[in-house]
Amino acid sequence: MHFRNPEEEPRIGWFLTARQRTGEPANLEPHKCAGPSWYLPDQLPNTTVPYSALGIAHCLKGEPFSVHGWQEP
Repeated sequence: MHFRNPEEEPRIGWFLTARQRTGEPANLEPHKCAGPSWYLPDQLPNTTVPYSALGIAHCLKGEPFSVHGWQEP
């Protein structure tokens, strides 16, 4: 996702789908994140960062590219 943060700086966000996994997720940046949590994609908590929720929604629809925070042309 190509998005602009609240300070209007451009950013790129990557959303990936794992096909398999081993081990358990770990929070390696506790100063930035409270920790991993599991939610159904259509039942995200209200505190989900807007661009993250939008990126997940686009992934569920199979859309490989999306934008957030930019004016429509």
